Amino acid sequence: MHLLRAPRFSFSGFGTSLNAPGSNEGRVSAKASDLINIGEGLDLPVMSTMTSEPWKSASDDVWRRTLRQIPTVYGRLVYLAQRRSPDSGLYEHHGLAKIFGEEEADTALRASHDGTFRQWLNLGIEEQKADLSLYFAGLPTSRKVLVENWMRLAPYRSLIPFDASPADSGLFLTDIEILLRTIRNELVS
Repeated sequence: MHLLRAPRFSFSGFGTSLNAPGSNEGRVSAKASDLINIGEGLDLPVMSTMTSEPWKSASDDVWRRTLRQIPTVYGRLVYLAQRRSPDSGLYEHHGLAKIFGEEEADTALRASHDGTFRQWLNLGIEEQKADLSLYFAGLPTSRKVLVENWMRLAPYRSLIPFDASPADSGLFLTDIEILLRTIRNELVS
């Protein structure tokens, strides 16, 4: 039987903050009485006595900690597609896997990718254009260079979930190509 190891927390006294090493997530404050020892020197917070909410599921955690921080649907697609291993096709996220296990992390990220892809497809073309323009605004490269490179290299093809239907994949590609041509034409005029 494989047991999931809990993340190590640093604790140096009463009223100090707990945080997993290497994490840049928000800090949780706790008193010594709010900790339980579960063996191997791991003191973990007792979530019911703390001010933060416990993680309900890997999907909730992905949304709460990451996806809601990304202001564009397209940006969420990019983030989620980058979590997918090109070798195995599995979605990988070290922090989620430590807390929920690799299988649940994969399932949560896969479902989030599929849902975000559907969300993009459900946007009207003008909403997609506004979303893509906002995404472009956050990149350091000029819009003209971005559009030309995207039209030549088609990096957006890697954003399609593996389980997407051929019709949904085709619609996604058609929409992006129309948007790129439209943006390029606007830049020329």
